[in-house]
Amino acid sequence: MQIKKYISIIIILLSSVYGCTELLSQSKKHITIRNTSVAKLFENNNSLNITITTNLDYLINDIGRNRTKHQSLLSYSDSDSVFHQLPIDIKTRGKFRREKNNCSFPPLKIYFFESNIGSTIFEDIDELKLVTHCRNRKQYEQNVIKEYLVYKLWELTSEYSFHVRLLNIKYVDIANPNNYENHIGFFIEDKSSLEQMHNGVFVDAMNVHQDKTNRFEMTKFVLFQFMIGNTDWSVPNQHNALLFKKSFKQPPIAIPYDFDFCGLVNAPYAKPQPKLGIKLVTDRMYRGFPRSSGELQMSINIFNILKKDYWSLIDNTPFLDSNSKKEMKDYIEEFYVIINNEKYINRNIKRHERSYPKDFKTSI
Repeated sequence: MQIKKYISIIIILLSSVYGCTELLSQSKKHITIRNTSVAKLFENNNSLNITITTNLDYLINDIGRNRTKHQSLLSYSDSDSVFHQLPIDIKTRGKFRREKNNCSFPPLKIYFFESNIGSTIFEDIDELKLVTHCRNRKQYEQNVIKEYLVYKLWELTSEYSFHVRLLNIKYVDIANPNNYENHIGFFIEDKSSLEQMHNGVFVDAMNVHQDKTNRFEMTKFVLFQFMIGNTDWSVPNQHNALLFKKSFKQPPIAIPYDFDFCGLVNAPYAKPQPKLGIKLVTDRMYRGFPRSSGELQMSINIFNILKKDYWSLIDNTPFLDSNSKKEMKDYIEEFYVIINNEKYINRNIKRHERSYPKDFKTSI
């Protein structure tokens, strides 16, 4: 991928400017071409039309602690116009958005049967998270597309990311086939697929300080969260951030997910934690720990290189209306104004770097 070549070049240039020899060797290890063993479903960036046939009333109201799987059907036509109809199980999932007072339509998880998915785009997939529309209003549809785009933006930024596939979904009520709804959603790659792709494992370790993870990836991670205006994450608690290890001798890599509370999405229900001292999710707050000028500039240059790709992604995403495109680009542009001005970097990033606990030892 041409972008990766450009990134490698800029890091070499930066290492000569800042003398970051050790950082260079570390960062070059992690800038690699993404493994091509991605599942068929995520090989294509086009939106996918699917139909889910189920008992809608039973499904969306099954949101208690003892939720069950619901027998359903998923159908689609492939690129050769061959029609596929697959038996599946569906279960409601999530926490905040599963509650009726927050969303009328909960997030879902799809379970596939191995015997039925051979030679389909779902081959080798056991289960998938399905991000849904929350409520039956256009604003919520736009929020879904925006969150999908955040996943795609991170996919451009780091090879350690979950693939997503945008969906145009027809929900058919099996009790009344004439009763159906059309909504936007997206599938999220499951953890096992990412483990196979990168030959590693997700670890359940808690209370891992974010600067005990891969330092190069973590610097990009916190800058990305700052770019999208997201404070709804925690590495020690593995809240919207999972830890992935390729080797027990190497520090884990933090992988972000679940972005609906970020300022770039700006969902109607999203509010920042009161303890942070910000009023709106669109108020950016840097949540990283101290970095040298060389480290920070290395990641800033990566974001500068990716800007055109970010813009192209937003401009070419289907179903996203012109107002939403403008809002997203305007919000991200504010980030670029900050990271390319030393005074603004000091005011908005360096001044807000978090303090290390006592006796904490960093390693670069």
